[in-house]
Amino acid sequence: MDPVSPAEAHWSYLSVLACPSCHTPLLRENLQLRCQPCERTYTRTESVLSLFTPEGERAMAGSHDAPWSRWRAAIEGLETWRKRQRRAPRLSSSSPADVHEDGTSDLALERLLAACTEGIDRPLIVDVGAKDGRMAARFSRPVRYLGVEPFVQGVHSEDSPVVRALGESLPLQNGTVHGVLCHAVFDYFVDGARALDEMARVLAPGASLALVVSVLTPHVAHARASHTRAGRLWHALSATREVGVRAAATLLPQALSLTTAHTQFYTRNEVMALLAARFELCSVHEQPTRTSSVLYIHARKRTKKRLPVI
Repeated sequence: MDPVSPAEAHWSYLSVLACPSCHTPLLRENLQLRCQPCERTYTRTESVLSLFTPEGERAMAGSHDAPWSRWRAAIEGLETWRKRQRRAPRLSSSSPADVHEDGTSDLALERLLAACTEGIDRPLIVDVGAKDGRMAARFSRPVRYLGVEPFVQGVHSEDSPVVRALGESLPLQNGTVHGVLCHAVFDYFVDGARALDEMARVLAPGASLALVVSVLTPHVAHARASHTRAGRLWHALSATREVGVRAAATLLPQALSLTTAHTQFYTRNEVMALLAARFELCSVHEQPTRTSSVLYIHARKRTKKRLPVI
């Protein structure tokens, strides 16, 4: 294989990359990758390799299909939220020092990543929703890291290559990955079940999934997900018994707004049911916030199919 430069770092993973449509291994042809069965060619954009299905290309181009239009709106809403958070004054908090504004915990994440890489020498970790690949630095032991992200931010390095792709159609071969990290992006998937199917497909038997996801109580979920302003307001007020008056009051501005920063809104039971159909749960750590809880979930790919109930 040719020497690897930072701009070509993702090609060092050619042995596991695959066509996102048919999962066939890709062939390198000069500065492109090619899938022979699909007769599709994948190229680099701004030094980042793009591996989208035709559906993914339409979504990135602004598809008006209902699920993908919601997804684009959620991404725009997320950017609006980030700008507002950067402008907002920092308030004192009773949360532990390692807990961030979004409720995520550094200590809980470190423990989760350690559990998912235990006993494997330089495991291949795929970070689904990698942004700029910064999570590569969070592992306490040497790993081989590959990020998957539709909207790559910043400049990735040779040690943390990122390819452009969607979580619902991972550009990886079956059973080739030692671990999958999905950190605070699960509620941005258009189809969470399909994304979990893809994660299970690329994991080797018994390999680990590290999932960090925010879950809501039923009324809070409805207050954020209802399609009408009246429905969101009703559920925001109804959430008082679940989260208290002060927390429920924070839902009112969101209920009145027409923008959203998420594609899906999950309750704890919904996430657990989706996982149980595909993985074996190893551990769950819960970090509560004002109107939600952040779950740190370690799960393993099932090695045997569940027997049907007769």
